[in-house]
Amino acid sequence: QLTEFDAATRSTQIHASGRLSSHAALKISVESSNVAELQPVIASLGYTKLPIFRQGNISFNGSAAGKLSAYSIYGVLKAEDFTVAFPSARKNAPQVSHWDSFRALLQFSPEVVSLRNAALKNGNANIDFDLSASLVDGRMLPQSPFSLRLDLQAADLQNLLQLTGYECPATGRADLTLRLSGTQADPHGEGAIVLRDADIYHQQIRRLNADLRFIRRQAEVNNIRLWFYGGTAKGGMLYDLHSR
Repeated sequence: QLTEFDAATRSTQIHASGRLSSHAALKISVESSNVAELQPVIASLGYTKLPIFRQGNISFNGSAAGKLSAYSIYGVLKAEDFTVAFPSARKNAPQVSHWDSFRALLQFSPEVVSLRNAALKNGNANIDFDLSASLVDGRMLPQSPFSLRLDLQAADLQNLLQLTGYECPATGRADLTLRLSGTQADPHGEGAIVLRDADIYHQQIRRLNADLRFIRRQAEVNNIRLWFYGGTAKGGMLYDLHSR
């Protein structure tokens, strides 16, 4: 049976048509010029630990199929001129960052989530990635398998730290490639990073090149080459991912 559903507020419009079943698809369209309006809805579904969208434009166009107890959603998710508040590791005021645009092919079900051909932009910074993860009742657990491909160019170092949940007095520009898989508790993979015109803990760095390796719950930073304003240095380091 064909169904129609429409709902609207001052800033948000939701439209759905069709039938939700294993043999048919329910078409869904969501547009909002105030993404913060959707935050209470997201929180009411139990997703209280996600980054908080404070302002911006967002849209989703796609479809849903399956039973209510075993559904899947697929479509294009877009956001423009939006601000996100990330939970702080020290439980004080959240870290806030602004982004110009985001676009991804989203697939979501209680068992799996994926973001394909995702592109996050802010000024000259570009972050392209693919992410997929297994879920348990719609939530990612520390032991949930995942895979990540990340390619980042000219990103603001502080924004990058916020995305990873770290707090550090650092500025500069970063290029990063990363291939990770495993679980949140025990990721493994490799990559490379380049920092330019950086200031980390009040130490000025003209350029840094390094290789990254994640194994046995540790992050290895190998083949470090540092160019200071007045000298150079080489080295490596090992970081326990569970020490923060």
